[in-house]
Amino acid sequence: MDTTKPPETTSSTSDERTRRQVQTLVLRVVVVAVGLAGILWFGVRDASSDPIDSLLGDWRTVNNGTTIAYTEDGKWSSQHGWWGEEPFDRGSFTFDGETLTFFTDTGSRACEEGQIGVYRASIGEDEVTLELIDDPCHGRSSDFRGGMVRSP
Repeated sequence: MDTTKPPETTSSTSDERTRRQVQTLVLRVVVVAVGLAGILWFGVRDASSDPIDSLLGDWRTVNNGTTIAYTEDGKWSSQHGWWGEEPFDRGSFTFDGETLTFFTDTGSRACEEGQIGVYRASIGEDEVTLELIDDPCHGRSSDFRGGMVRSP
Protein backbone atom coordinates (compact mmCIF):
# COMPACT_ATOMS: atom_id res chain seq x y z
CA MET A 1 0.00 0.00 0.00
CA ASP A 2 1.33 3.33 -1.08
CA THR A 3 1.13 5.91 1.69
CA THR A 4 2.52 8.84 -0.25
CA LYS A 5 0.19 11.77 -0.60
CA PRO A 6 -0.42 13.57 -3.88
CA PRO A 7 0.92 17.13 -3.97
CA GLU A 8 -1.22 19.76 -2.19
CA THR A 9 -3.80 21.40 -4.52
CA THR A 10 -5.67 23.29 -1.84
CA SER A 11 -3.55 26.40 -2.33
CA SER A 12 -4.08 26.56 -6.12
CA THR A 13 -7.83 25.90 -5.72
CA SER A 14 -8.07 28.65 -3.13
CA ASP A 15 -6.14 31.04 -5.38
CA GLU A 16 -8.48 30.29 -8.29
CA ARG A 17 -11.56 30.85 -6.13
CA THR A 18 -10.15 34.17 -4.86
CA ARG A 19 -9.36 35.28 -8.42
CA ARG A 20 -12.95 34.56 -9.53
CA GLN A 21 -14.37 36.41 -6.54
CA VAL A 22 -12.21 39.45 -7.32
CA GLN A 23 -13.29 39.37 -10.99
CA THR A 24 -16.96 39.18 -9.97
CA LEU A 25 -16.52 42.05 -7.53
CA VAL A 26 -14.76 44.19 -10.17
CA LEU A 27 -17.53 43.46 -12.68
CA ARG A 28 -20.20 44.46 -10.16
CA VAL A 29 -18.37 47.70 -9.34
CA VAL A 30 -18.10 48.55 -13.06
CA VAL A 31 -21.83 47.90 -13.63
CA VAL A 32 -22.79 50.10 -10.66
CA ALA A 33 -20.38 52.85 -11.79
CA VAL A 34 -21.80 52.85 -15.32
CA GLY A 35 -25.35 53.01 -13.93
CA LEU A 36 -24.50 55.94 -11.65
CA ALA A 37 -22.74 57.74 -14.49
CA GLY A 38 -25.88 57.35 -16.62
CA ILE A 39 -28.05 58.78 -13.87
CA LEU A 40 -25.72 61.74 -13.40
CA TRP A 41 -25.43 62.33 -17.14
CA PHE A 42 -29.12 62.02 -18.08
CA GLY A 43 -30.71 62.91 -14.76
CA VAL A 44 -33.20 60.99 -12.71
CA ARG A 45 -36.62 60.76 -14.34
CA ASP A 46 -39.71 59.22 -12.93
CA ALA A 47 -40.81 56.75 -15.60
CA SER A 48 -44.41 57.04 -14.44
CA SER A 49 -44.61 60.81 -14.89
CA ASP A 50 -46.40 62.13 -17.95
CA PRO A 51 -44.68 65.10 -19.63
CA ILE A 52 -48.10 66.75 -20.00
CA ASP A 53 -48.27 67.09 -16.20
CA SER A 54 -45.55 69.77 -16.31
CA LEU A 55 -47.68 71.83 -18.71
CA LEU A 56 -51.06 71.66 -16.95
CA GLY A 57 -52.53 74.87 -15.58
CA ASP A 58 -52.55 78.50 -16.64
CA TRP A 59 -49.72 80.20 -18.50
CA ARG A 60 -49.30 83.75 -19.79
CA THR A 61 -47.50 84.57 -23.02
CA VAL A 62 -44.47 86.83 -22.57
CA ASN A 63 -45.17 88.61 -25.86
CA ASN A 64 -48.64 90.04 -25.10
CA GLY A 65 -50.08 88.54 -21.91
CA THR A 66 -52.52 86.12 -23.54
CA THR A 67 -53.57 83.46 -21.01
CA ILE A 68 -53.31 79.83 -22.16
CA ALA A 69 -54.99 77.15 -20.03
CA TYR A 70 -53.98 73.47 -20.42
CA THR A 71 -56.26 70.85 -18.86
CA GLU A 72 -55.82 67.17 -17.94
CA ASP A 73 -58.22 66.07 -20.67
CA GLY A 74 -55.80 67.36 -23.33
CA LYS A 75 -57.66 70.61 -24.04
CA TRP A 76 -56.27 74.12 -24.28
CA SER A 77 -57.87 77.55 -24.56
CA SER A 78 -56.60 81.12 -25.01
CA GLN A 79 -58.06 84.23 -23.51
CA HIS A 80 -57.13 87.91 -23.55
CA GLY A 81 -59.00 90.92 -22.22
CA TRP A 82 -59.61 92.58 -25.60
CA TRP A 83 -61.52 89.47 -26.82
CA GLY A 84 -63.83 89.47 -23.80
CA GLU A 85 -64.23 86.89 -21.07
CA GLU A 86 -64.71 83.84 -23.31
CA PRO A 87 -61.70 82.06 -24.81
CA PHE A 88 -60.97 83.25 -28.35
CA ASP A 89 -59.04 80.16 -29.38
CA ARG A 90 -59.37 76.57 -28.23
CA GLY A 91 -58.63 73.00 -29.14
CA SER A 92 -56.71 69.95 -28.05
CA PHE A 93 -52.99 69.41 -27.63
CA THR A 94 -50.36 66.72 -27.31
CA PHE A 95 -46.98 66.97 -25.64
CA ASP A 96 -44.35 64.23 -25.69
CA GLY A 97 -41.78 66.01 -23.55
CA GLU A 98 -40.26 67.86 -26.49
CA THR A 99 -42.88 68.58 -29.17
CA LEU A 100 -46.03 70.54 -28.29
CA THR A 101 -48.77 70.23 -30.92
CA PHE A 102 -51.96 72.32 -30.99
CA PHE A 103 -55.11 71.25 -32.84
CA THR A 104 -57.60 74.08 -33.41
CA ASP A 105 -61.31 73.38 -32.76
CA THR A 106 -64.40 74.87 -34.33
CA GLY A 107 -65.37 78.35 -33.23
CA SER A 108 -61.89 79.76 -32.81
CA ARG A 109 -61.60 83.47 -33.55
CA ALA A 110 -57.81 83.52 -33.92
CA CYS A 111 -57.08 80.40 -35.97
CA GLU A 112 -59.00 78.50 -38.60
CA GLU A 113 -60.66 75.22 -37.66
CA GLY A 114 -58.29 72.30 -38.13
CA GLN A 115 -55.09 74.35 -38.15
CA ILE A 116 -52.26 72.49 -36.45
CA GLY A 117 -49.42 74.30 -34.71
CA VAL A 118 -46.21 72.45 -33.88
CA TYR A 119 -43.59 73.81 -31.48
CA ARG A 120 -40.46 72.49 -29.78
CA ALA A 121 -41.05 73.16 -26.09
CA SER A 122 -38.67 73.28 -23.18
CA ILE A 123 -40.57 73.45 -19.89
CA GLY A 124 -39.05 74.77 -16.70
CA GLU A 125 -40.79 75.12 -13.37
CA ASP A 126 -42.26 78.54 -14.18
CA GLU A 127 -41.46 79.14 -17.83
CA VAL A 128 -41.85 77.55 -21.23
CA THR A 129 -39.54 78.28 -24.14
CA LEU A 130 -41.22 77.66 -27.50
CA GLU A 131 -39.50 77.27 -30.86
CA LEU A 132 -41.81 77.41 -33.86
CA ILE A 133 -41.62 74.32 -36.06
CA ASP A 134 -44.77 74.95 -38.12
CA ASP A 135 -47.97 76.86 -37.46
CA PRO A 136 -50.14 78.37 -40.20
CA CYS A 137 -52.05 80.38 -37.57
CA HIS A 138 -50.28 83.73 -37.46
CA GLY A 139 -52.15 84.85 -34.32
CA ARG A 140 -51.01 81.86 -32.28
CA SER A 141 -47.44 81.87 -33.57
CA SER A 142 -47.04 85.58 -32.80
CA ASP A 143 -48.58 85.13 -29.31
CA PHE A 144 -46.06 82.39 -28.52
CA ARG A 145 -43.04 84.43 -29.60
CA GLY A 146 -41.05 84.85 -26.39
CA GLY A 147 -42.54 81.79 -24.68
CA MET A 148 -44.79 81.61 -21.63
CA VAL A 149 -44.56 82.06 -17.88
CA ARG A 150 -46.74 80.40 -15.28
CA SER A 151 -49.76 82.55 -14.51
CA PRO A 152 -50.24 83.36 -10.82
